[in-house]
Amino acid sequence: MEIKVAIHQPDFFSWCGFFNKYYNSDIFVINDYGQFPKNATDYTCQTKIIIEGKPAWINIPISHKYQGFRRYSEMEIINIWPWRRKICVTMQTYYAKHPYFNEIFSIIKELISVDEIKVIDYNINILNTLIGILDISKPKIIFASTLQLSDSVKTEMIIEVVKAVGVTTYLSGIGGREYQNETRRDHYASGYSRSRYGTFFNT
Repeated sequence: MEIKVAIHQPDFFSWCGFFNKYYNSDIFVINDYGQFPKNATDYTCQTKIIIEGKPAWINIPISHKYQGFRRYSEMEIINIWPWRRKICVTMQTYYAKHPYFNEIFSIIKELISVDEIKVIDYNINILNTLIGILDISKPKIIFASTLQLSDSVKTEMIIEVVKAVGVTTYLSGIGGREYQNETRRDHYASGYSRSRYGTFFNT
């Protein structure tokens, strides 16, 4: 019997590829244990919207003033400026004339206004709400921090998670090609096939 696992940190208003991976998995591992990329773009705290036909970023302000590394579960929101209000004003300014704006914006505004300290808690609330609206059947949810993983990263972490949850197939997103070492597939998979939004690795 095929059992598929997907691994992902909860992004800030994730794109449809995330929900495709979520929908197609039997077990979904929330990566709250992985290392937050201090000096890189990360969709955990930002996402893109379209403004006048061009992509633009909206952001959750977080602190980068720390030594060493932090895990996703440790990242905190800093409320040094009214960022929630700025996002809502931006959405109203550029989307108010779009169809279904009132219905959708009321949901978005409520989600953005949630007062959470931890970024991961803030994003999980968004994720759960959107999954409910989309009426997606929930896979079994496991937090990576409960799996007794080492401090491995990238491919090594994937191998550890796949072995820990005991599945037959690892479902990878397209972005995984940037950090996964596919020459190591034989350590946790015997083959793969590509889908629209990602790759299936079969154990």
